[in-house]
Amino acid sequence: MRSLVRPRHPAYRELDPPTRRLRGDVVRFAVRSGRSLSLDALDVTLAVAVDFNGSAYRWTAESLGSFVWVDVLAWCQERELEPPSGVTTALAVLIDHLDASASLHPGSGRGDDLRAAARSLGGATARRRHPSQGTAAVLVLPVPTPAG
Repeated sequence: MRSLVRPRHPAYRELDPPTRRLRGDVVRFAVRSGRSLSLDALDVTLAVAVDFNGSAYRWTAESLGSFVWVDVLAWCQERELEPPSGVTTALAVLIDHLDASASLHPGSGRGDDLRAAARSLGGATARRRHPSQGTAAVLVLPVPTPAG
């Protein structure tokens, strides 16, 4: 019988047990807050953070750009992996979770500063619910009728 479960990204295997627990916490946070999240992107984000920074809990606004555009790309290239899409969103959700749970390392930047920096990279940091749960303005234009 074929499994319908997709295999985990190779980055998952590099996560130690505490980082895997953090991964689970971030996934639950994303689900509770109605945020979409690529598990592959989260796995890479966590693996690179631990590999390059020694921790997935310590972030500064100044380091986010080089993390996304240098560290993640170098880490993936070294392992001959394609960088997953959604890394900036995964990073934004991770930062929101760490800030909301008061788990940011004491040497980290403030949550608001980190969110602004992640947003500037394209990370979705708005705490939006699924589109079906909100209201949206719709522009209705009259359909021209043939003269005559």
